Amino acid sequence: MAREESTEQALWSAIRALHERQMLLHQTGVLARRQGDEAAAAASSTQAAQAASEIMLLRGLLESR
Repeated sequence: MAREESTEQALWSAIRALHERQMLLHQTGVLARRQGDEAAAAASSTQAAQAASEIMLLRGLLESR
């Protein structure tokens, strides 16, 4: 039981960290776009989308428990 709880806590911590990363990448992309740096904006957007995908995967794992 304790192992399951620590695993669940670790997954929630990972989700929170990924969400923070996603938000920072989104903000970075917005700033890059405002400065006319479309390459950096696109890279940030791609990385933010990847973080969102990983969040969905982890949430799916938690919901299936």
